[in-house]
Amino acid sequence: RRVTLAAAGDLVPNGLAMRSIRAAASEADGYRTFLAGYAASLADDEIAYLNLEVPLVDDVVELDGGWPSSLTERPRRAPVLGATPILATVLGEIGVDVVGLANNHAFDQGNEGLRRTRDLARAAGLVAPGAGTSAADALAPVIVERSGVRVSFVSLTTSLNRRGTDGPRFF
Repeated sequence: RRVTLAAAGDLVPNGLAMRSIRAAASEADGYRTFLAGYAASLADDEIAYLNLEVPLVDDVVELDGGWPSSLTERPRRAPVLGATPILATVLGEIGVDVVGLANNHAFDQGNEGLRRTRDLARAAGLVAPGAGTSAADALAPVIVERSGVRVSFVSLTTSLNRRGTDGPRFF
């Protein structure tokens, strides 16, 4: 028995990509076009993992392009990212199985944004390690089985751009 893992890092549609996505006939079509090359690389019998570097909501905290350290006129400021909920559905449609949620942009849309991102991912049939209602929940491994092989996933980060300060605490 064997299984192939297809892993990709840092899915993060920036402002330019989001304008293009929103200009499509529908946001779902825009995301499908944006992800077409990646989708073509996935096989049905693989377990596909990617790091979801962007919350699946953009309506909690105002988006901000940030200020890179290479531009010295101002102090560096990390961007505030956000995509839209339909991205979860499109990821499931194209064959993604697992999205890691623990990364430096996890709280870009606050506690509410991270909670909604996890809920949206799960509703789309995606396994979403790295966030939860408690630290134990967030750190718990999740298991995906394919062709009789069980694979465990965790999602961890050592760096956060910001912490969620809104609503009930999410990890």
